[in-house]
Amino acid sequence: MKKFNNYFGAFFAAALMLLLTGSFASYAIDAPNPPQNLTAELDSTGKEIAVKLSWERDTTGTQPNYFFIYMAPKDSDDPNDFSYIAKVQNQHNQHNFHFLVHHLDNGHYSFYVTAVLYHENQKLESSPSNIVKIEMVQRPYVHVKPAETLRGIMGLTFTFTVKAESNVDCPILFELVDGPDGMTIDQSLGLVTWIPLANGKFSFKVKAWLECDASVTGYGEFKIQVGNDDNHKPFVHIVSKPNERGMPGEPYIYEVKAESNINCPILFELLPEHPDGMEINSQTGVITWTPGSIGYYHVGVRVFLECQPDVYAKQVFTIRVGDDSNFAFIKITSKPNLHAKPNSEYEYEVEAESNIDCNIIYELLEGPDGMTMDSTGKVTWHTPANGTFPVAVKATLECRLDISFTQRFTIKVGEGDDKPFCALIQGPATFENGDSVKEGVVKAVKLDSNSKEHPLYVGQIKNGEFSVRVNEGTYILKFSGPHFKEEWYENASSMDSATRVPVVCGDTITLNVVLDKLPEPKHFTVTGKVVAESDSTGIYANVEFIPVEKMHGREGNEDSKNAFHTKTDGQGNYEISLPNTFSYIAHAIHMSDDRKYAGQYYDQVSDPLEADIIVLTGDLSGIDFYLKAIEEKNNGFSGVVVDDFGVGIRARVIAHLVSSNEHNKRFNKTVETDEQGNFTFSNMLVGKYVLLSIPYEKTLVPGYYKLNDFVVHKWRDATRIEVGDSIGASIVIKHNVRTGILGVAHVNGNITSGTLSIGKSGDETQSGEPVAGAFVYVLDENGDVSDYIFSDNSGNFELSELGVGTYTLVADKVGYLTYEQEVTTDYETKSNVSLDFSMTEQPTDVTDETINVNDAVIYPSPVESKATIKFNSSEGTGKLLLYGSNGMQLEVRSVQTVEGENQIELNMSNLPTGAYFVRIITHNRIITVPVRVVR
Repeated sequence: MKKFNNYFGAFFAAALMLLLTGSFASYAIDAPNPPQNLTAELDSTGKEIAVKLSWERDTTGTQPNYFFIYMAPKDSDDPNDFSYIAKVQNQHNQHNFHFLVHHLDNGHYSFYVTAVLYHENQKLESSPSNIVKIEMVQRPYVHVKPAETLRGIMGLTFTFTVKAESNVDCPILFELVDGPDGMTIDQSLGLVTWIPLANGKFSFKVKAWLECDASVTGYGEFKIQVGNDDNHKPFVHIVSKPNERGMPGEPYIYEVKAESNINCPILFELLPEHPDGMEINSQTGVITWTPGSIGYYHVGVRVFLECQPDVYAKQVFTIRVGDDSNFAFIKITSKPNLHAKPNSEYEYEVEAESNIDCNIIYELLEGPDGMTMDSTGKVTWHTPANGTFPVAVKATLECRLDISFTQRFTIKVGEGDDKPFCALIQGPATFENGDSVKEGVVKAVKLDSNSKEHPLYVGQIKNGEFSVRVNEGTYILKFSGPHFKEEWYENASSMDSATRVPVVCGDTITLNVVLDKLPEPKHFTVTGKVVAESDSTGIYANVEFIPVEKMHGREGNEDSKNAFHTKTDGQGNYEISLPNTFSYIAHAIHMSDDRKYAGQYYDQVSDPLEADIIVLTGDLSGIDFYLKAIEEKNNGFSGVVVDDFGVGIRARVIAHLVSSNEHNKRFNKTVETDEQGNFTFSNMLVGKYVLLSIPYEKTLVPGYYKLNDFVVHKWRDATRIEVGDSIGASIVIKHNVRTGILGVAHVNGNITSGTLSIGKSGDETQSGEPVAGAFVYVLDENGDVSDYIFSDNSGNFELSELGVGTYTLVADKVGYLTYEQEVTTDYETKSNVSLDFSMTEQPTDVTDETINVNDAVIYPSPVESKATIKFNSSEGTGKLLLYGSNGMQLEVRSVQTVEGENQIELNMSNLPTGAYFVRIITHNRIITVPVRVVR
């Protein structure tokens, strides 16, 4: 980076520009250069002939984000004859582009392509590329539509209709070219009929031709599986979406539609969870019902094959009976300014919305002296000197006075952030080749001794210019963005060697910033499969690769649009091209409506915080998923995630099982909210859960659900959600804002398990195993969260936004004791602090047995001095651990087990009265037994 010799020089240069141009002109952006080497050729790989256009992107100058394609329906060099027909997005700055032009009649055509950059409100388009000309000669065709492997049952009539299409208006006829004995086909309809007499794999071949021209033919080959095989099991899927609205006294009708891969009647039935009076036709799937009153009604439907009743699918939904007025709501959607200058005019326009047409009444419930609110919701106030002032405003529906929404907030006057920014640091931001930097962030770090008052100021790089407003002081500047290497002003890799910039109130300081551009990303191919864990059957699934740098508080806000998506084929295989710009976690989601398989993160975990991180250095294969079948349960719960103003937000919610009688080692489930913050958990194990909510927005602090309160940061403080055998009530998860002192000091480290890992398998691991997914956060001297992160699958973490001072670092994870340690940072000697530590496993209330717990007995109970634990096991070496009620590990020792019944004696004579847990770990099970000591 370079700067002017002095700030007077910067001012003089700006003044000279003003004299020459009459204004401070913004930096002009040139249109992109036109595409290069455009070619056209006929492409006959599809069912009809198309024109394939190919061209190259000019890598010099301004780069486009689109290419526009123009066509003239004749041989022409006159641009006036051409019309726009399509555009191609330049998503990853690849060099070569291709586009197929379909549905062209016979004749002559001409094409050219332009490069286009959409910039703010401008469309910058290049001149045309070279013009290419081509003659289209379409041939008549008949195309037989393919089908996946068909299913049949021995002794039952098999039917299948072959479908074909043509570009000629002429009837299509069919002929069976080859097939098993007894198979026939209707020449006009294409209906294949056959009665299989044995199980096995069969195939048949069909010819289709035009009745008006028998020389135009097409062929299709089909496979039939009679009976079951390992790779093509019969299935039934529900393909219809339910009607989820109804009115009292009016008939409700919903036709459930389903399809199967075998020729067998599909039957329908209602699950026990349905309202009184509702009926379903077992043959047609038509549900009929006349609701009697307003409310929410849960419905469950099951469809199954008549010939194989164990092949079924379920659909669970909720019907809302009543119009919007019966379910009226109101919410305040505006956000107030929480900071104000002393002795100034403060205004806040409260805005609210409702789902019904009704006047809104605004009311000021609480506020400082002199604050008023008018009937439109406008709050006005003349601020005093320094202070902190709580405010509460309320919006109520005039037609429904019982429905209201209250927003509470606190205004800080004249403190830290609230002091007016009195100076400006700005200037051009370019790459070494002179190109403008399109986007980025600039952070100005105050180095003065009073930097705790406001240590960090943040500005933007936008279209080649950067600016950040600051107060008086001495600063160092840090630049970061997606297209250049992070660095400090000027040309410094660390804050220690960064150039100091002194600022006085009233200054406008211009710096010329030159940044080191990152190389163009390389794209690599990633392949893998999604199969059933039980039998390796291929599963139709959506596979998404989520950039790690964009999630869980690492860089700015998370957005589901950042993910790269692909789908598996019929055998469960997938392929995707990814840029090496990011590292990734991978996620597979079963796409069938019946939801028979649970989603999974690579490598075989259900918690995204524990997923393996994939770094691309070349093409990668073997990123495979083994999905577990879901035990169908008509239970769960729903809720909404909101910010501190009660507005719904995007978030990822993880439910951790902490108490259960279903004898599972460990269970958690992850869902994502919609745009309004709504989420639903279904098919849950019965038991008690804690919910970890992670907002997409970096400014909001993650945490665990707490009833009628903001989220808490420690899982032991969370409210337990009890899940039974039915749909539970809705809950609200509320997040507060990250308000701690910020800066640019770093704290990084590694977390290991001090005794046992609560990792992917739930089995025993050696001391020193990494702890993935720990919630690591720091509290400033006021107890506010300054920064947070989640440890990765190697146990590593890095916090990068700490100011100068003494902080409390906290690490928390379900199943572990919370870890806390004091950390001190400054910008001279402790700007990068390294801290490695271990977390001790703490038993939750989860019953970890993999088989019946009743075979493990401890006696006598309660215990005075010695006790014996009796349990069944296989032969081998295990480990016995003793925990106090607070989760502290008190004893660990190795034990030898024999096949069958085992007995181990425990000496508890030196333990005080209280509750304890004994845990025994063998190679194939974990046993946890409570015991009480009484003196």
